[in-house]
Amino acid sequence: MAANPSSVPSRLAQIGLQLRLNTPKAALAAAQSAAAALPDNAQILTALGRTQLAAGEPNQAIASFNKLATLLPQSPEPLMLAARAHLAKKDFSAAPAALQKALAVQPGRLDVYRAALASYIGARPPAAAPRD
Repeated sequence: MAANPSSVPSRLAQIGLQLRLNTPKAALAAAQSAAAALPDNAQILTALGRTQLAAGEPNQAIASFNKLATLLPQSPEPLMLAARAHLAKKDFSAAPAALQKALAVQPGRLDVYRAALASYIGARPPAAAPRD
């Protein structure tokens, strides 16, 4: 990315290309480079977190989404993404907590309610099979 290191569209295109080529480690390297060059860009942080998830790094993704949440305090999306990362690492108590925060940010969002319901359903242990 020597031509224009501050070009967000170029950085996002490079990350997206690596993901489409199914090379998550190369995509992660591109996303990390982009985040180093543009540390406070919401689009880059979102791409970084999503790429970290694709590369199997949910803890890093959670950190990226939490940083994004501080940049966008009025948006529930970073918190919803963090909940997805918590589910990826099978942390079934942290995911609903992140979604509760998202609901506090924007209580009327139907997609947040749906995600919260899905995480609660996923967090419940399976019911015991009935005995005959």
